[in-house]
Amino acid sequence: MDLLRWNGIISLRAAGAGRSVRRRASMNAKPACEPLDGRQLLSTVPAVALGMPPATAVANAATDLNALDSKAFAKFQSDLAKAESHSHVTEAAVTALAQDESDIDQAIEASDLLPDPSKGVQNEVEDVIDTAFTASSADLASWARGQRADLRGYVISAPGAEQYVNQTVVQMEVVAREAHVTPQLSSALATDQAVLRRREGPNPDTDLGPGAVNRDPLAVYYDGQVDNFIKD
Repeated sequence: MDLLRWNGIISLRAAGAGRSVRRRASMNAKPACEPLDGRQLLSTVPAVALGMPPATAVANAATDLNALDSKAFAKFQSDLAKAESHSHVTEAAVTALAQDESDIDQAIEASDLLPDPSKGVQNEVEDVIDTAFTASSADLASWARGQRADLRGYVISAPGAEQYVNQTVVQMEVVAREAHVTPQLSSALATDQAVLRRREGPNPDTDLGPGAVNRDPLAVYYDGQVDNFIKD
């Protein structure tokens, strides 16, 4: 990795509204979240470059999901823990992915065709990119086509979008291969999320606390967990 790219990683995702740079530092979960399970909401190992929703928003999302269906949420957490235990995602792979995401974010910001791209669109791009950590390793080609289409939909008017989307999807495939999520576990996670989305209904409570952009609690919670896949 060249020096310019390395020096730039500390600011990745920092410009996104309602998001903070992922520090993987320890945090104290709000008291209501303590009985949810034995894992911390966020990891406690050294810093990497990917961004995440604010820690308070992740904690509030966990509380909301647990209140909707504690059994379904516990299963989702358990399946996530299984996936994390199989992962060998490296910090180098995540650093490259973070740079790719930053390129897309900057392309969106440079576009004068979107009214306020920092609020909403970049969070949706984050949601797509983070799916790489739990994608099935069995059929990455099919999965990658879907992610490429999603990303194109968000950045269609941004300059240089095609190049940025292609390089990002290639790196997402690298992360997915390193995560080693089995088809069975990937399917279980998708089912878990579908159950929780049904519990949320068409109009979920997206108010996740001061400073947080209104977002689906399930997306916020999942995005707050992807650090736990970084093992090497």
